[in-house]
Amino acid sequence: MIRTLPLFLVLLLAAPALAGPDDWQQSYDAEARGDYGSALGALEHLPQSERQTYLFHLRRAWLRYLSGAHTDAIASYQQAAREHPDAVEPLLGLTLPQLALKRWIDVVTTCDQVLKRDPGNATARGRKAWALYNLGRYADAEPVYRALVRDYPGDVELRSGLGWTLRNLDKKADAKQVFQEILAIAPRHESARAGLQGL
Repeated sequence: MIRTLPLFLVLLLAAPALAGPDDWQQSYDAEARGDYGSALGALEHLPQSERQTYLFHLRRAWLRYLSGAHTDAIASYQQAAREHPDAVEPLLGLTLPQLALKRWIDVVTTCDQVLKRDPGNATARGRKAWALYNLGRYADAEPVYRALVRDYPGDVELRSGLGWTLRNLDKKADAKQVFQEILAIAPRHESARAGLQGL
C-alpha cells in the first residue's frame, strides 16, 4: 500500500521553492511603501542560492542606499560588481552612496571605470563632473560639463554646473551668459539666480 503525504505537508515542503518570487514581490511592495527595512528583510527570506546572485546583491545595495546605510550599500554594490564584472550598472549604483558620503575621489575613480566600458555614458560623465567640481578641480570639470551641455543642451542642471564651474574659474562673462540662458527658460532656477549675483 502506497501512503501519500497530507496536502498541507506537501505544500509546506514545496514552500521554499515557491518562496523566491513571492519574497521578491514583497520586497518591491515594501519599497513602494517606503519601508526599506521590510524590503531588505524580504530578501533575506530568499533561498540561499538566490542570495548568491548578482541581482540579489544589486537590489540589496539599492535598498541599503535608500535606507541611508551608505557604507553597507558600497559593500553590496562592490559585491554585485564582482558577480558581473563587465556590467556598468553596479558601478553607476556604487556612485550613489559615494556621492552621499562625499567621497569625491572615489566617485571620479568609479566613473572612470564606467567610462572605460561606456565612453558616452551621460550619468557617469555628469557625476564625474560634479565630483571634480566638489574637489575644486574646476579646470578638469569644465570640459566635462561643456561636452555634456553640447550633448544635452536642454538640461538646465548640467548648464548650471557649467555656469558655477566657469564662475569659480573667474570666467565671469561666460558664467553670466550661461546663467542668463538658464533663467530665460527657467526663471525660478535658484542655483542660476544665485550664480548670477555679483557677476
